[in-house]
Amino acid sequence: MRHIVLSTCLVICVALQSVLWSEAVSVTEPGNAGLSSERLQRINAMVQRHVDEHRIAGAGQDDIFCLQGIRTVNNGYIIKWTSRTFVLSRPSLTLRQQKVMVREWFDGRLSFRFKGKELEYKEVEMVRPKPAVRVLAIKIRRKPPKYIPPPTHPWKRGPVVLGLR
Repeated sequence: MRHIVLSTCLVICVALQSVLWSEAVSVTEPGNAGLSSERLQRINAMVQRHVDEHRIAGAGQDDIFCLQGIRTVNNGYIIKWTSRTFVLSRPSLTLRQQKVMVREWFDGRLSFRFKGKELEYKEVEMVRPKPAVRVLAIKIRRKPPKYIPPPTHPWKRGPVVLGLR
């Protein structure tokens, strides 16, 4: 599953919306006029807290403006990301079945990280041979005809055999 890392601008918008919605202030001009200096100070404090969290984490712009996802390395050291297949160049045995952080920037760059270390990879095209399609002749099973005994059959002799005639 891909996640978009929240940028500072997006955090500001979300913080502002949460404050305005919680206090039932509309976004129109009367609502903007209703923003007191106390409310603006609360909004600024909330935004500053989110900005500080990014600074403490050491997140630069590269870490903020990218798509992130977690993928599992399979036993063949293959990682799949957005319908593309990648093979790790120098794998170790410990990488099997481990979770790897995949980052894709909007300029097309990719990064695979495992426990903070950058992994080398190359993209491969996985073409799986399609299984041979066997054409089976469809046999139409007809209902067997109703059994009609021949005229010489004992059932056809009728009541004479039974002594009724």
